Amino acid sequence: MSIITRIKQYLRQLGLLSPLSFDQQIWGAKSLMDLYQDKSKFYLAEADHNGTMYTCWQGSEDTKPYAITVDIAGHTTGPTFDDSRVAECQAFVYPPTLSCSQAQQAMTNAGITDVWLFCRLRQTVDYRGNPFYDFTFADRQPVHVDAVTGQITQ
Repeated sequence: MSIITRIKQYLRQLGLLSPLSFDQQIWGAKSLMDLYQDKSKFYLAEADHNGTMYTCWQGSEDTKPYAITVDIAGHTTGPTFDDSRVAECQAFVYPPTLSCSQAQQAMTNAGITDVWLFCRLRQTVDYRGNPFYDFTFADRQPVHVDAVTGQITQ
């Protein structure tokens, strides 16, 4: 058995080759943005379930929007200037009170056990409340989970 095969075997046993979750992808993007411009604010994250995540951040030094993508294996692109998706978003300090995993648990507690197909985390300009997760499903109406209170609306 080759050394590479042995290392991959150990990494799988430790769970280190598992696909990154929505939360892990955001934290990866945040870490990269913090290296680029520390204390930047968060605009938006969106991804298909087990897909590449698109995030957008407001630079702390120049207040310009920067995109960073992170796939489920941890490969990243960016930060690159991108103002294409921020018109409806309000910048806020990441993280919100609830992680995506906790928002999913709130849905499970409410009896919503469908697997989501697409998720978006943001705070809209015209929405004066908290940031929120929007989950889209194949066979049910979208679900909106407040990222601070955990309140669910459909």
